[in-house]
Amino acid sequence: MIADFAEAGNAILAGRTFDICIIGAGPAGITVATNLSPKFSVLLLEAGGLELSEESQNIYKGTNIGRDYFELDATRIRCFGGSSNHWGGWCQVLPDFDFEKRDYIPYSGWPISKKDLDPFLDRTAAILDLDLIEPELPVFRTRLNRALSADGSLSPFQFLWSPPTLFGQKFRSSIETSPNITCLLRANLTDIRLNEAGTAVTGVEVSGYGRERTTVEVKRLIVAAGGIENPRILLNCNSQIAPGIGNQNDLVGRFFGEHPQHFIGWVVLGDDLREAALDAFTLREMLQYRNWNYYSATRKFIHEQEILSFGLRLVPRPYKGTSFAKQIQQILCEPDWLSEGLDVLPRDSPPCNDGIFNISTEQAPNPDSRITLSGEEDSFGWRRVNLDWRMQTIDKKTIAVAASHFATLFANQDLGRARVASWALSDELEFPGPSEDEAAGHHHMGTTRMADDPKHGVVDRQCRVHGIENLYLAGSSVFPTYGQVNPTLTIVQLALRLAAHLSAS
Repeated sequence: MIADFAEAGNAILAGRTFDICIIGAGPAGITVATNLSPKFSVLLLEAGGLELSEESQNIYKGTNIGRDYFELDATRIRCFGGSSNHWGGWCQVLPDFDFEKRDYIPYSGWPISKKDLDPFLDRTAAILDLDLIEPELPVFRTRLNRALSADGSLSPFQFLWSPPTLFGQKFRSSIETSPNITCLLRANLTDIRLNEAGTAVTGVEVSGYGRERTTVEVKRLIVAAGGIENPRILLNCNSQIAPGIGNQNDLVGRFFGEHPQHFIGWVVLGDDLREAALDAFTLREMLQYRNWNYYSATRKFIHEQEILSFGLRLVPRPYKGTSFAKQIQQILCEPDWLSEGLDVLPRDSPPCNDGIFNISTEQAPNPDSRITLSGEEDSFGWRRVNLDWRMQTIDKKTIAVAASHFATLFANQDLGRARVASWALSDELEFPGPSEDEAAGHHHMGTTRMADDPKHGVVDRQCRVHGIENLYLAGSSVFPTYGQVNPTLTIVQLALRLAAHLSAS
């Protein structure tokens, strides 16, 4: 069933004890709830309503105190279905080497491997409405793939595209009719109650926007509120454990990671490749995400260069009637002030080109990149978030190596010529912000990271908070490292794994 907490919450909850309570009805929370054994009584608490509201979204306001980032109430959505309500459907499996420890990257490595998630791939594909069979490629893309993978440094890949699946729409009916799931909307978690020893959750305090408030007993609790809100919840629930629940080693909120995503250069295609591109796609089709050309760094290249995982995105946009020789002549002969004066082109843009290339990279785990609490409070008296997003030298090195290697490879394979944006090759630790570039993927990861040792992470390999026997976390906040692909598919795999673990106990 689905009900509004203000209208029916107290009557529904009175005198009940739930086997499992889940905080957050986004991709992680809904996946866990709908895949648990039906033997459990499940309470699913969603702080927002069925639709986005200013009242709910206001709770997500916070402050950026580190590098330039999106407004914190604009980079996530607080309503039924969570941030699946504004995602683009990008999906891909994390490769096995993204789970491995790399000696040159402190804090790298997962306590689990890709093999631990593989059994949940088919079910994840069904949830996300993915077709796991890759389509046949046009000649244009086949030629590019063959040339750019020739030296073993880059590997062509395709994203798996969700429609995208909007979790609130897809699973609303099944939750409404479920005999064992009770979903309360506009139900805000305002405290987690522990036993006297502080080793187990006994209940949760739930509040409505009209200050309706009740406490309900639960046997197990799963917090699935996102990579920013998960640590905020643990840090604010400090009435019994002063530093915050799970924060005995000052790790909650640390290691905030994103996927830096940037425009890094332009290409001029050789004449035959330009014709092949024009034969394969219309200009409108070339600009669609699904028709871009994607290349990821191989494990061999990453380790040789001692860099992070990255993915390059080549976006061709050639025009008929302009030859390779003519474009090179224009680039060499036109003064710099001409391209600098054309506001419609990215900075440093050559006067003419056949497309651009972008990058999405992994970010190295950084304990100083973190979520903390500010002195400002929301309407429930909870302290709001400070986000101090920081980058390191290896993050910039990865972009510089990727960009220069791609440009060299493009020329050596006689595909054309590439020009790299000047900022990408500079020694300064500078990155364009959201006002200048894509900047990042709205992917909030790592803030309650997974590790076998509680001195290195907040949750164990089963996503259970160290030191709390019945408290679990779900979502990308548990990622120890982040890979370069979008996190939704891995979030769902981990949620299914958690549901299977709880159902078997």
